[in-house]
Amino acid sequence: MTAAPLISVLLPVYNAEPYVAAAMQSILRQDYGRLEIIAIDDGSTDRSLEILERCRRDDSRVSIISRENRGLVASLNEGLAVARGELVARMDADDFAYPWRLSRQAALFAARPELGFSGALVDTLRHGRVLKGRLDPVFRLSLPELAKFFTIFLHPTVVYNRKVISEADLHYDGAYRHAEDFDLFRRLADRYPATLMPESLLVYRVHPGSVTSLHGKEMRRTHLKIVGENLERQGLAEDSTDLRAVGDRVCLDTVRRISLPCRLV
Repeated sequence: MTAAPLISVLLPVYNAEPYVAAAMQSILRQDYGRLEIIAIDDGSTDRSLEILERCRRDDSRVSIISRENRGLVASLNEGLAVARGELVARMDADDFAYPWRLSRQAALFAARPELGFSGALVDTLRHGRVLKGRLDPVFRLSLPELAKFFTIFLHPTVVYNRKVISEADLHYDGAYRHAEDFDLFRRLADRYPATLMPESLLVYRVHPGSVTSLHGKEMRRTHLKIVGENLERQGLAEDSTDLRAVGDRVCLDTVRRISLPCRLV
């Protein structure tokens, strides 16, 4: 009988004291036992490291990398470098996974070993309410094409097949800060089959301290930079400079001003 694959869970942590214990426990209590958790403490100044160390004392499957602040991209690449699993899963320190998350994802790769990576739906926790995730009809289209225009998978749901780490020189590129997942997914989708599991496997927490909330403007700018690069490579735009600059101009206020005349008609 073939042994269940080891799953390495990469958990970058930066000042996540209110949430990281719940995130860790949600992984440690999975109904899939053969896993390791690699927590990368990115120079936290709160009690995050203390919480991680307590988890490590209680469970030998937890290991910790702790050093000065270098950012998310560096943390993820450090985690990839030491991960031993046949599958490598992402997890964020402010989310929590359903107990069946990893067993469902391991079963998917067992059934489809050709997959390079996959994602899943999420339920969203906002203002104390959990909103059920729904499959967007856009996913009926080709994932390699969709990956040129938006981030096809929510980052903390993703699992990578070990083969893409070695064959594709899997790494996150610091030139695409706050959109490093979009850049990586577009590169991988051109080379490997990918799929979205049509079920929610974790709860994605929306709060004022999240990366999306704190760095929305830079995220938009970098997303448009990537789309512009893809259009140029497809021969659909000679110069995407104007497109990339849109990210500097788009904000909630500009959207409201543009939409106001539409509401008055």
